[in-house]
Amino acid sequence: MIKKISLLSLLFVCFFSFSQEKTNKSDSEVLKDKEAVVAIEKKYQKLKKNVVKLADYFNNQLNFTTKQKSNFIESYSNYANNISRISVKNLNRNVVKFDADHEMLKLYMKFSEERDNSVKSTLNRRQKKQYQELIKNINYKTLEIK
Repeated sequence: MIKKISLLSLLFVCFFSFSQEKTNKSDSEVLKDKEAVVAIEKKYQKLKKNVVKLADYFNNQLNFTTKQKSNFIESYSNYANNISRISVKNLNRNVVKFDADHEMLKLYMKFSEERDNSVKSTLNRRQKKQYQELIKNINYKTLEIK
């Protein structure tokens, strides 16, 4: 009986000691991470506002139908969401700055292609040509018109 109790207590001690999260970050590093997350959230809010501005800009230039405009807004909103998500993920990784920037650029390109293919799927030939020209005036990181 004593063996069972001692074994059980040892088991609980091991279980709780391994279940606790061990962090090597100091308070200042945690504070910097929180500030960075807040900055990313602000950036995401700005991206969402810029999506609406872009939708109006492209609607004025390309004369969208309601279906085209809703598809445009959906595609660009997904793009903004993906950008903010990879920014948070990149914050949590410990990689060399050059490698992180290189990976981020690849992901921006991938998400841009997905976004553009989705938008182009509802456009006619004339609109696709104009869209290709207009997209050159858009900053792919901030979605602002140059």
